[in-house]
Amino acid sequence: MFYALLAGQVMIGAILWLQLKEQTGGGSADTGMFGLLVPAIVLGGVGASFLLQKFSLSSAASLHTTEEKWGHFQKIWVLRAALQEGANLSAIVLALMTGQTRLMLWFPIGVAAFILLRPSLFAFGNDYDVEESGLEEIAS
Repeated sequence: MFYALLAGQVMIGAILWLQLKEQTGGGSADTGMFGLLVPAIVLGGVGASFLLQKFSLSSAASLHTTEEKWGHFQKIWVLRAALQEGANLSAIVLALMTGQTRLMLWFPIGVAAFILLRPSLFAFGNDYDVEESGLEEIAS
């Protein structure tokens, strides 16, 4: 699922970048208020994603079985991915609406943050204090 979401973002970003370059020839230097709005949206998505992770771990302390922890991990990851992907796609849409290619420069930052939140068994084990036997159970 992670790779499908990542590939979708990258493909949409590339297509709209090419479309925007063709329409505007690069855009002007003045981005107006969107020059502040787009970074706020992208960085806000990154921040909200990581805050959601931090606050969700406090509620995970009440979970006892590996299956409960795994379900919680998956649910939180989907919410984090939605926050980050929404912020990235908003940057693309605002760049397309304004015709400013400079606003697209925030998109790779958002994609890099999306890559950093990639789910893994290692992160699951560390965040939820799951023993090696529980990780092997999940992996199989």
